[in-house]
Amino acid sequence: MRSRFHRCVGCGCVTHWSPNDPAVNRMGVNARLMDLEVLAGARVRHLDGAVSERYLD
Repeated sequence: MRSRFHRCVGCGCVTHWSPNDPAVNRMGVNARLMDLEVLAGARVRHLDGAVSERYLD
């Protein structure tokens, strides 16, 4: 899967990524740009690390 990286026009930081293929239902955000209060309430999920990409929780 190839991805497009999106940047802030003001500072150039990567804000998020999205797949080039619109059929892929996935995206990612740069959590380093979030306030700590937002991160504290976020649910963290862990992948099994295999190609199956199944969640352990």
